[in-house]
Amino acid sequence: MKTFLIIAFLIISSFIFSSCNSSLTDDKTAPKEYIYNINLDSLSEDIIFDRIELWISNNFVYDKTGITYKNKNGGLIVANGRTVSSKEGIYFTLTVNVENNKAILQFNNIQSYYFFEDLQPDISSEMQVEIIDVKKIFDDYKVEITNFIKNQN
Repeated sequence: MKTFLIIAFLIISSFIFSSCNSSLTDDKTAPKEYIYNINLDSLSEDIIFDRIELWISNNFVYDKTGITYKNKNGGLIVANGRTVSSKEGIYFTLTVNVENNKAILQFNNIQSYYFFEDLQPDISSEMQVEIIDVKKIFDDYKVEITNFIKNQN
């Protein structure tokens, strides 16, 4: 009986965790990536690259986030990011290409996640997952990055 309960617990736990960490891009209507072009004609590519690298270093400070690859000569930065809220958020990859005095931001590999500490025993009726407005999150990042690049001295 004890073995049966342990196996049942493991099966239920794996179902709960697999259903609560899902790709936001499984939905056929959701974009798999978001791309933004930032024109910065008044700044050199070196300055743009350095400021984006600094912004990422200052903002992607959570576990499993940060710059995973950079090549200044090639104008390429790849970083893993994560949004943080009280109960949910997203993991994503940010790829930045700096060329011709502009930055191209590409957000992809978007995965949702949920925190479990507040779940009640009967999760089927208690768990209400809100839809995360991914586009707004990335629109806001584009504005933050643009302002940081233009206003950093």
